[in-house]
Amino acid sequence: MPHPLFAFRLRRLEDIAPWSEPDGPALNWFGLTDGWFWIDAGDSQVFGCEPDKDEATPLGNVCEYQVARLFDDLTEMAPFVLTEVPQPLHAFFAREAGRSWQNYREAWWNHIADAPPTAEGDNLLRASSEMRRLRTLDTSYMTASSTTLMWSFEGRVHIQWENRADVAEGTIASRVIRAARYLPRERFIAELRDFCERLCAAMQERIGRLEANGLATGVRIDVAALAEEQERRKRQLDNELANPRYPYDWPTVIATIEKLTATGGRSPIQTRSQP
Repeated sequence: MPHPLFAFRLRRLEDIAPWSEPDGPALNWFGLTDGWFWIDAGDSQVFGCEPDKDEATPLGNVCEYQVARLFDDLTEMAPFVLTEVPQPLHAFFAREAGRSWQNYREAWWNHIADAPPTAEGDNLLRASSEMRRLRTLDTSYMTASSTTLMWSFEGRVHIQWENRADVAEGTIASRVIRAARYLPRERFIAELRDFCERLCAAMQERIGRLEANGLATGVRIDVAALAEEQERRKRQLDNELANPRYPYDWPTVIATIEKLTATGGRSPIQTRSQP
């Protein structure tokens, strides 16, 4: 794919800083994926601009981190992202990348925190948390994070992000404040497989170099463990997609939306107790 949806570049092997461990400096499979990644969304990139391919260190606000983090998050999210949501959920997700839904939930949570717990409140909060969390790309480890949701509706995977409140040192995290991209379901799956295969291929080459030449003196690397994990990583996406997930109680989730909307984020308990 000439412009992959999930793009990355690995840092040069000799430039990767080892991790400090009790037995001395060491690196594992995850650590050896150190580099840069970004999501190409047409005319823009989530997390920032595409790196300059002529530079050893990319320019722009891409995410500088272990690429395995994006690999793990996307493969874990995939079964949930590919599960179609009903129209009421689609409408909430599509509104400012779900910020309004999150604001309702957080306000409600604050209101009921000091109230006596109820089964109804616990169930509704659990439903509202899980249905969104499992479709939200975790960017909390970034200096400047974004709200990035992925979900399926009517045969398309929607990717939407919003960066208005995410600022690092006075600079907006991305030149794009709010944007979206829509892909047919099969195209999204192909993009995801392509990303996983490219990362595993790059790591296979990297492991081969380590088997032949090692790394800097004093850095501990278990090459046998690397090869074993590499084989597991090659199967990771297929294993996640094949793993059965609990059935969704869509009526409960939709009831949560309706209650949160009706109360403006206030607890139904407090709403009923008002004169």
